[in-house]
Amino acid sequence: MSVAAIGTAMYVSQSTAKTYVARLYEKLGASNRAQVIMAGLRLGLIRQDLPTSV
Repeated sequence: MSVAAIGTAMYVSQSTAKTYVARLYEKLGASNRAQVIMAGLRLGLIRQDLPTSV
């Protein structure tokens, strides 16, 4: 999601959402969104659901 979309979804200002994203990057030791996703998968914070065959 974009920072603006995150702010809207969380009912916070775009500035606050930007701060939240920056702090998340710091805590995960990431410098871009791809690294955040990989860290989230590795730590079990998000999971990758594989599609089931029909």
